[in-house]
Amino acid sequence: MRVTISDELADVLESKAAGTNQSVDEIAEALILRTIEVGMQERYILIRGVVREELETLCGKPILTQEALLTQMQRLGSISFGHVRLKLTVKQMEELTRRAMKRGIKVPALIEEIAHEMEPMFFDVAGGFGVGYSPASREARRLHDERQAADLAAAQAAIGEVQP
Repeated sequence: MRVTISDELADVLESKAAGTNQSVDEIAEALILRTIEVGMQERYILIRGVVREELETLCGKPILTQEALLTQMQRLGSISFGHVRLKLTVKQMEELTRRAMKRGIKVPALIEEIAHEMEPMFFDVAGGFGVGYSPASREARRLHDERQAADLAAAQAAIGEVQP
């Protein structure tokens, strides 16, 4: 069988074959076979250059397989405290990213700050076992409640429910 290709594609194939012990025909055949493997109902995304580098920077390591990409995206889409994972929606992750960017810090640093803020209140929220229930934790809880009330009032004012 003969296939006619453009001069531009021929140049690309020749550059891929250069420095290897494969012919242009072998390179073209391998590329066609890989494309056929994908199938008509599947899709693939080429991730190249700066976008690939940024993705790998976010993930903390190279992404070499689709499984590795899925694993890293699941890891990025959650926060863990010991063995407990908090799964976050895309919108929640976007909000964390927005807040971190607004403060000029990275998302992991923001999450660490949130965890440190939650630490004094942990046992209070868990039912007031008495452990960790100190003046410092009461003060942290009071500040948290004030911030929550202020956030709620601002949200209600933004949608026109209540005038501050």
